[in-house]
This record gives sequence, C-alpha cells and structure tokens, in this order.
Amino acid sequence: MDAPAKTPASVSPGAKNRFDGFVVTHIQQTFTAHYSGNFQAWHRWFMHMWEKALREECGYKGYQPYWDWAKYAEAPQDSPILSGEDDSMGGNGECLPDFPNSVIVLPEGVTGDDIVLPHGVGGGWVTKGPFANMSVNLGPFGALHDTAPNPQADGLGYNPRPLKRHVGLAMNMRYANASTVWNLLQKPNIKEYRLLLEGPFNTGEIGPHGGGHYTINGDPGGDFWTAPAEPAFYLHQTDRMWSLW
Repeated sequence: MDAPAKTPASVSPGAKNRFDGFVVTHIQQTFTAHYSGNFQAWHRWFMHMWEKALREECGYKGYQPYWDWAKYAEAPQDSPILSGEDDSMGGNGECLPDFPNSVIVLPEGVTGDDIVLPHGVGGGWVTKGPFANMSVNLGPFGALHDTAPNPQADGLGYNPRPLKRHVGLAMNMRYANASTVWNLLQKPNIKEYRLLLEGPFNTGEIGPHGGGHYTINGDPGGDFWTAPAEPAFYLHQTDRMWSLW
C-alpha cells in the first residue's frame, strides 16, 4: 500500500498504489474468471502474482497463510485472524446495532436479483489493528448500502473511504462450515466441484467461496468485484482447497 502504482492512470485513475493494481485486475476480470472452469487456475495465478510481489517488491520473507473457514465459523469475529492485534488482519468494524442488512445491487447489464447479506456484528469502520487507517480507493462496482458510488461506471475511478467490516457468523455457518468443506472434497469432477464452491450462477446459492468473502462483508468485502481491496481477501483458502481436492 506504500509502494507506487504500476497501473496507468489511463486504465484506472483510482489506482493510487501497488495494492490497488490487484483490485483493478479483479474488477476487470471478475466475469472472465468466475463461474467457469478456468476459475481455480485463474485464482491460483492471481495469488501467485500477489505473493511474488510481496516477496520481490516488499521484502516479505514468509509464505502465504490461509484462513480455515470452518475452524472459527461459529464466531469468526473472535478469531485470531480478526482480533485487532498487530499480527492480525485487523479487527471487525465498529459495532452498529441498527445497521441494516447489506444489500448488493447488481450493476446494469448483470442479471439476477439483488443479494441481501444477513447481519454481522460490526458495520462501521475498522479502528483496530494494522489496517485501522486504510483507505479503500476503488469501487464499489456492485452498489453497497451506505457507500458512495464510484465516479466511474466501471468502478475504477478514485473513491477514497475508510475500510468497513460487518463480520458475523451467519454466512460462515451457512456456506463455509465443516460439512460444506468436507462435501467439496468429495466431488468427483471439476464441474461438480466448482458448482458447490461458487454456487450455480444467478441462484443466490453462493457456496463457500462467496461465503468466505461475505463473512467479512462491509466495504469493500461485500462487493464481489472490489473484494481484493479487503486485506483479508488474500487469506481465503480457495487455493488450498483446490490443492487438497
């Protein structure tokens, strides 16, 4: 986030640092990559380039950790991943008891119903941990409640705002619990595997892939397109599951 952007302003005027470049790629390629037989390979390449950049450009010496969806499913907001300590991915958003359900309004030209996400136990800005002062610069592309729309229709304009989270158990328990993970590993072929992982397109069944992302919820975690602007995005165990399968 401190490194200069490599994405030209002519491509995305909202990309202000190296981190934003990965968000631009995801926004541009969301429907090329997802809901296809290419998804797992695309996702692994994306994560490979991310880890490569961390090592070669940022001096990171470790490996890419993962978030075990099932381990903390009953209270993900209390897990070490989201504890708010210095070695976590930051804390949950400030608790706003009256915050309404998050609603993802699909962009023009994308078919399907709006997606209503159940309540978490946050809703406000992240105020604890290493990302307490983070600026989310891109998106949203799918409109989010209580988030100003992006100045560009493609979501690539400059739209700075604080990181928000609305973490809770509902999405984790429904879509990314231990039974679902086990069932995923039993699938006999890639078609059945990815239909469970992502859910059939436009059905409202989002599978453990979406369940993991929407467990974080908030902004940008609740926006399918801008999801990599949420630092916890990179801990989802999508690639680990594919390796195990």
